[in-house]
Amino acid sequence: MPDLDSAKLCFGHTQCARIKNHHEKIRQFIVVFRQASYIEATWITIFTCEGKEMSHPDPDKVIREIWRPDGRGRIPPMYAIVDAARNESIYPEIMDYSGEHVCLYQGNIPEVLAKAAHHLVRLQQRSPFTKWLITEGWGDSWGVFLESSADMRRLKEHFVGMNMAKDEEGNEFFFRYYDPRVLRAYLPTCNQTEATIFFGPARSFVMEDEDAGTMIKYSRESTGWNYETISLS
Repeated sequence: MPDLDSAKLCFGHTQCARIKNHHEKIRQFIVVFRQASYIEATWITIFTCEGKEMSHPDPDKVIREIWRPDGRGRIPPMYAIVDAARNESIYPEIMDYSGEHVCLYQGNIPEVLAKAAHHLVRLQQRSPFTKWLITEGWGDSWGVFLESSADMRRLKEHFVGMNMAKDEEGNEFFFRYYDPRVLRAYLPTCNQTEATIFFGPARSFVMEDEDAGTMIKYSRESTGWNYETISLS
């Protein structure tokens, strides 16, 4: 394994962010990527909650909080980045969904890989898919939610550029930013520049906390960056 001290994470070809605390922090955020084969993240096991009793909030309460109107009463446009590898039912549900969705791997990929890929989905507040996604996946690290006024093309371009990271020696890694266990650990370490790079066209990210009875929201406000915890009980 390469020495990751003072590593620089390079997102895509042009975006980069420096992580100051050496390899132990970086191990928490990335899965090694080598020669088109994925090495599952034993490093991320520190985030798992197996053996712990998890609270399961009312899905309608989660949906209301995700689509909570802003200060002007506007309902935000919401997307989800969903990890199809988390459950075999996810990919067919996405394929049957009538709303916009796109795989966040670049290019044409075989279906076997698409079934294990992460997908960007434009959500409809009252759709059966949204209710199913929250009911089945909230608390089980199926993905993260984001608010953005950008279209699917712009969002795909940005998040495909987030897939791969490099350290200063050029070693390539797969960055699991769509895993809430990873993102809620990564975002608090970012300075303003790093957060701006990662957010791109997104205004906010919403995800479950370690206890699914709490929602976490990171948002970009006119006064700066905001962190909010919301009880779902």
